[in-house]
Amino acid sequence: MVGGGLLGLETARGLQAHGLAVHVVHAAQGLRNQQLDAQATLVLRRSLERLGMSVHTGTRTTAIQHGPDGAVTGVTFADGATLDVDMVVVAAGIRPNIGLAMVAGLETQRGIVVDDQLRSVDDDDIYTVGECVQHRGQVYGLVAPLGGVTSPAQLRRIADVAERYHIPMLKITGGQRIDLLGVRKEDLPKVWADLGMPSGYAYGKSFRTVKTCVGRDFCRFGLGDSTQLSIDIERRYQGLESPAKMKLAVSGCPRNCAESYVKDVGIVAVD
Repeated sequence: MVGGGLLGLETARGLQAHGLAVHVVHAAQGLRNQQLDAQATLVLRRSLERLGMSVHTGTRTTAIQHGPDGAVTGVTFADGATLDVDMVVVAAGIRPNIGLAMVAGLETQRGIVVDDQLRSVDDDDIYTVGECVQHRGQVYGLVAPLGGVTSPAQLRRIADVAERYHIPMLKITGGQRIDLLGVRKEDLPKVWADLGMPSGYAYGKSFRTVKTCVGRDFCRFGLGDSTQLSIDIERRYQGLESPAKMKLAVSGCPRNCAESYVKDVGIVAVD
């Protein structure tokens, strides 16, 4: 498994559940380095090793070896070491497309270099967001979803995908996710690619989306900005594994429209 992020580790565990011996190879020094600090990555590594996985961190894969018949036989690492394998699965994220920024003369390294306000360091009038950004030396994956908050463009895309692949049911869940139900197995990769949206972690034992009311900006009873707080919580903890599903909510006043009182973790704004 090349890639020790969230999706890579989920895939590695799935492969192991099917009886395969699994090696996880990750270029960074710690697994899940985008979400966890150094100590937490060590705890995670020990847990995976207890499950029987072999973990290689600080290791960059540079080549995949093939036999005469074209079948995979191993991988080569940046330090010249090799590992014999008969299958390679890659979940190594993305590489920012910075071609336009380079032509425009903006400073680029791994991504477009920005300041703390997400402005290009070369031009204060140019703002950058998403996977093309490099901020304080770090690049990031896709912008996280905005928990029950969407846009006309996203809704059109969901509707187009549902029609294109003849998806029989769309459902708004109690957790403010949009479910596409009845997708044919063979269509799943194309559906995900056409949507271009992250998973809502509907089935994982993990931190998931945060249910919210509209808050003080759009409700005369609202006492707090529940929508923004829920977005901030999601961005910080989304996908974090836990012993069971975690259901969370933020309500902007004691009227409790987001049902915070009955969630695993509920926050309510009061005077």
